[in-house]
Formats: sequence, structure tokens, C-alpha cells
Amino acid sequence: MTRVIRAVLVVMGLNVAGAILGALAAGGAVATSLLIRGALDAYRYEDVVVAARLGGLLGAVLGPACAFVFLRRVPLWAALGVPTLGTYVAGVLGGFTSAGFITAPAGFVIALVILHGRGESITDQAAS
Repeated sequence: MTRVIRAVLVVMGLNVAGAILGALAAGGAVATSLLIRGALDAYRYEDVVVAARLGGLLGAVLGPACAFVFLRRVPLWAALGVPTLGTYVAGVLGGFTSAGFITAPAGFVIALVILHGRGESITDQAAS
């Protein structure tokens, strides 16, 4: 298998993983915040679907981009899991103030910054 084919397959895999994890994080955050507030009913189900679709779209685009640019030296499980968890937690917290569309991406960015710094320290320890 050539390097180009391998690179395309890796990007496609990160694309699918980012879409799935983004949809789970965004839809799950909205559903969780609505469940905690006791406001989840048939009329609010559409909010969960819209959030999951938007999260899937953003995850499909931002997942591979951030993995290659910022998280190159971070283990794959951390590069996929920690930003997903940061997005979910920040989205749930933002759901109480109706600012989930602001706090969820902020959680994603904060997780990226933390992982990027940690990845640099991992490579510094390996080099010495």
C-alpha cells in the first residue's frame, strides 16, 4: 500500500470518527442538559437532532484538521476522547445558560490546548 493511499485512509477514518464523536458529544450534551432540567419531551427532541447534526458536521471537519495540526504527538485515544469529553461537559454546562453553542466549542478548544501542551511535554521526555 502506497503512502498516499495510507494517508487518505487515515484521513477518512478520522473523518468518520470525528463525525460520530461530534454528533454524540453535541447531541448528548443537549439531551443531558434537557434531561437534568426536566424539559426533554417530544417537542425538544428536534433540538437534540439539530445539535447532533451540527456536532457531526463540525467533528467531521475539525477532527482530522486538529488531529494533524495540533495533536500530532498525542496518542490516538487521547486525541479523539479528550476533545469529545471537553465538548460534552462544556455543552452540558452551557445548556443551563442557553449558551451551549458557545461553551461546547470553547470546551473543544480548551481540550485541544491542554492536549497540545501535554503532547509537547511527552516528546520532550522521550527525547531526553
